[in-house]
Amino acid sequence: MELAPVDGPGWMSSMSTPLPNSTCQQLLQLASHPRDQVMTKMTDDLRHLSARCAGRWGVAVAITIDALNLCMQLRGDRAFLDIYDHPDELAAFLQAGVDVNIKLVEQQRAAIDMTCEGGVYDFFNAGWGPNQTIPMSVDCYNLCSPDVYAQFGLHYQQQLIDHFGGANLHVHGNGRQLLDQLAKLRGTVVALIADDGADIAALDDLEAVKRRLGAITPVVSCTRDPFVRRLREKSLVGGVFYRVEGLKNIEQANRLMDSVRSYTV
Repeated sequence: MELAPVDGPGWMSSMSTPLPNSTCQQLLQLASHPRDQVMTKMTDDLRHLSARCAGRWGVAVAITIDALNLCMQLRGDRAFLDIYDHPDELAAFLQAGVDVNIKLVEQQRAAIDMTCEGGVYDFFNAGWGPNQTIPMSVDCYNLCSPDVYAQFGLHYQQQLIDHFGGANLHVHGNGRQLLDQLAKLRGTVVALIADDGADIAALDDLEAVKRRLGAITPVVSCTRDPFVRRLREKSLVGGVFYRVEGLKNIEQANRLMDSVRSYTV
């Protein structure tokens, strides 16, 4: 396992070395019997963090590594070949991944033992999510056609959403071809639409993004100036979670929120 800080303090990304010479069936056996010492360390660490931060801040579960993301984590680039060479084995692996992720999330939540305003703490979605909402991604599908997600993603991620009562997703800028398929996900879902790898910023294409996502609430990031300009022009698209960055201090943020609360069209 390699850990790498990204985007400054407070962020950490991880990736384990793939096992490309193992078949999907062999990986299924590994996934069905995780090492007890690893699971124990995970739950012990979470209990320690939860106890230390009680009343000060929340602890959230780690983002799921499910569906094709899980296969690529373990199979490397061969996961993409499995779509065509071993579709039945891949489908069985993806289904088993649903069970693995449910088990991992439930063990994390039990160790954390925290609720918040009728929901849970969440790192990716403003600190909170309803029900037992989980953080998810469609990262590997960014490199695929929407049809691949429809066949090898939608069904498996929907099962996780159904089980936990909600999810928040993030979609990188090179994955917007998936938005129409993501709109088919049922349940409490929010989706961060990132700009990395995109030809146009989500903020500048927000009406189309919102239309394509249907009932899913889009989250977009922007700096203060374009947000304030749209606020004054009364051109902000409704039903969107705006993450405004680049504010100098809390006082400036509070003044901006006063303008947001009085915003009408």
